[in-house]
Amino acid sequence: MAERRVDRRGSDGGGSAALAASPAPWEIEYSPDERRAGVDTELKDSEREYKLSKDALAAYENLGNLRATLSNNEEIKFWRAWYASEAGLLDEAETIYEDLILRNPENVWSYNALGYLLAKNDYERLAKAVELLERAVEISEEPATIHSLGYALHKSGDLEAAEVHYIKAVELLTANQELSADDETAQEIFGSYGRILLSLPDRDSNFERLLTYLRNKRQDDPWRSAYNEVLFLQAFYKNRPSEEIVEHFSKLSENSSNSSRPVIIYALMLQRMGDQQDATILLNRAGNYIDEESSNDALDFYAFALNEVGMMAEAEDVLRTLITREPNNPWFYGRLGYLLAKEGVDIEEALEHLQKALELAPGRPEFQSFYAWALHESG
Repeated sequence: MAERRVDRRGSDGGGSAALAASPAPWEIEYSPDERRAGVDTELKDSEREYKLSKDALAAYENLGNLRATLSNNEEIKFWRAWYASEAGLLDEAETIYEDLILRNPENVWSYNALGYLLAKNDYERLAKAVELLERAVEISEEPATIHSLGYALHKSGDLEAAEVHYIKAVELLTANQELSADDETAQEIFGSYGRILLSLPDRDSNFERLLTYLRNKRQDDPWRSAYNEVLFLQAFYKNRPSEEIVEHFSKLSENSSNSSRPVIIYALMLQRMGDQQDATILLNRAGNYIDEESSNDALDFYAFALNEVGMMAEAEDVLRTLITREPNNPWFYGRLGYLLAKEGVDIEEALEHLQKALELAPGRPEFQSFYAWALHESG
């Protein structure tokens, strides 16, 4: 059968006469091989366009405009949901993932994607996220599923359980010596493990072993990206960064063309070394990469850096945006309340935000401490 080119709007490019003489795209019967080839082609096209444009919304819409035989394909729908989440269309992504789970209750990746989406973006439904991710791990113990469950447990405050899952994810991951260069899961797993080691007591030797392991493999991605992330954690949280580390991240910042993270990391290092002016310039540059499609994690890290460097008004704006996006996350209220109290501009509003944080997370010692301090500042 001759190849028939049908674009994403359902047109074959031949004008009205061609359409009149031909069946509509959804009336064409495709063999399984042709349908598989169509799925592969569309996914590769969307991935290539997304990498070039970083326009997740366009990718989401394009995959929704395919002929019915493709747009209803599970793999197409899965990636459409992923693009929706990247574009900030969280409700749309959740709806698609839930539909995929109903279609195929044994599809591990639908459970994993939905659980991780909720863990990252909806503090109020962390319990549901944990339930979904436990089901994903039950279906298949993959590095990604185990890490996702660890992440949800970490975010809910169960650090010891999170550590157990991160260790298992690292063990499974390091047993695989053929990771792809753009394996973001590998970068996230090592970063999460490094972060939990710095959050728990008596883990210094484990952290050093992790850093040494990645240093010995850093020639190629994803090991190089993971090494950079863990090196940053060591430099920022443990001690004053060395000149070698600062130079390393300076180069990463200069070569960053579409990501705010390397720029923010370098700005934080300069701030730690007392270079407030250049740190401020870099954070203003990082702001060029932050937009309405930026993830909550990216905004959260940006707000943290702005606060560290003393750009309080900018940090306040970002935290208010995060509260609008995720109105049931106590951490955003707590941090905004603490920031306002520290500025001394509006103690009453600061106390309101801290009270809200305590309502959402009763008994959290961090918020109790923030609230007591704000009361003291209010006189």
